[in-house]
Amino acid sequence: MSDRQQELHDLTLAFLDEVEEGPSEMLLAALAKVEFQPFSLALGEPGGFPDSARAKVAWVGLIGDLGPLSRLQRSVRDTAGPWAPQMDLKPFHPHITIGRSGLQYGLKLPFPSSHPSANWRVSEFRLMQNIRRNQRMEH
Repeated sequence: MSDRQQELHDLTLAFLDEVEEGPSEMLLAALAKVEFQPFSLALGEPGGFPDSARAKVAWVGLIGDLGPLSRLQRSVRDTAGPWAPQMDLKPFHPHITIGRSGLQYGLKLPFPSSHPSANWRVSEFRLMQNIRRNQRMEH
């Protein structure tokens, strides 16, 4: 998978919303200090939001070492909190976003009931910036 393809398939640990440029340097320094032990994840069941029949967002759930993943997510959210007062605090549901529809009514996605699973080792995380252009998000 190319670097660009990997960027399009993201696992969001925390959606920080708006972070000003000056504080973002302090945020980066704080996040660089977040420590965790590497862990393994694999693809689970696919789904869509608001539902898989008319998905605006297509995703695949995750299985594997979800305890360490949840601890990393809490650490990232707790660390980023002082710099991201508008952070989304919805409950964490581990998934990889695999596609988005710009259509008003979404996409009808044929999700298979079984699929080959991919396993990988998580040993780092990155801060990504999303920019909305022409009603689409770019990383």
